[in-house]
Amino acid sequence: MLYLLYNPVKHGYVTDLKQYAYSSFHKLFDHLGKEALARQFHYYAEFRSLDLPDDF
Repeated sequence: MLYLLYNPVKHGYVTDLKQYAYSSFHKLFDHLGKEALARQFHYYAEFRSLDLPDDF
């Protein structure tokens, strides 16, 4: 799931996940919350530098 969410950034469509309007990341962020996503992203090297602001 995280791989699919990160594809727009990986392929250069956007530089930040919140810029990609067609992603379900926004719904996932609302559903799981910042802390749960941060824990999941911690296990994947590509995501460790991802900033998850409170007002996403």
